[in-house]
Amino acid sequence: MPETAESRRWRLLLVEDDRGFSERMARNLASEGFEVEIADSGAAALERMRAAFFDLVVTDIKMPGMSGIELLRAIRSGDIEALDADLPVVVLTSVNTVETA
Repeated sequence: MPETAESRRWRLLLVEDDRGFSERMARNLASEGFEVEIADSGAAALERMRAAFFDLVVTDIKMPGMSGIELLRAIRSGDIEALDADLPVVVLTSVNTVETA
């Protein structure tokens, strides 16, 4: 049967350095019909995005190395070959300051 927009599983890249949290989140998203891949850092996420298509990126804001904000800036820059600068990105944070959020 051909795939339709309604039947297609949306590919989501989850970027999170906390393995336990990312696995729980991936299970929850998969139960809602998403096809989920996990990257444990911003650099790993960029590698995955160069190699595969994703409909959405969900990233933690606070990670060692490249932060979620730096990842968002890298995506939006348009400087990364084969990566859509308009790729939807959701940034999550548990930081409790309004300035950061």
